[in-house]
Amino acid sequence: MAADTDDDDLLFLVAIGAGLFIFYNYFRFATASDASGGGFVFSGTAPNTGSPLGEMMNVLVPMTVSPQGRAMIEQQEGRSAMPYGDAGGQSVGVGHFIQPGENFVFPLSNAEIDALYSSDLARVENAINANVRVALNQDQFDAIADWVFNVGVAAFLRSTLLRVLNTGDYAGAAAQFARWNQSQGAVNPALVARRQNEQQLFSMNTGTGTPTMGTIG
Repeated sequence: MAADTDDDDLLFLVAIGAGLFIFYNYFRFATASDASGGGFVFSGTAPNTGSPLGEMMNVLVPMTVSPQGRAMIEQQEGRSAMPYGDAGGQSVGVGHFIQPGENFVFPLSNAEIDALYSSDLARVENAINANVRVALNQDQFDAIADWVFNVGVAAFLRSTLLRVLNTGDYAGAAAQFARWNQSQGAVNPALVARRQNEQQLFSMNTGTGTPTMGTIG
């Protein structure tokens, strides 16, 4: 009986070792591939592509906005403890558009602003991870997150930018940023500059950056 137990333990350890070896090499080859070159690709933004391991990684390790991306969005949106007029309504904190039924006690504390910002950013990240079907590198993800944070998730979901991006046309998607430059029917210089920054960041490493986490393409 002792010998059988030892054999079972050995087989178990071999199976675990083989699994770790396969998993390691999946990561090693995936991270070495180009975002547009086919083969193994990591993304975190390409659900429903038929790879069980890729689907698992999308759930376990979805992409998030980088610290630099968070700082960029906050710089663009500003930070306010008091409500201010914004696109026909009012916003507060880091660009949080106050919705009907939301009640705040002003001025907001820094902790309250940070919590509200993180909640809004998580909604943006979830929308990108759930609806983009192609690999994104971190710069591309941050650029799209800045744009979605500004225009809203609903606009993102019905946008030509998303549709074109999901065909794998990165250049075509990049060209779409500039179209979103109006506020209340008029071209807004601040939005023109913001779209240019997003487009530049999105295009910076297109086709050369290494995507992070995701699927087998």
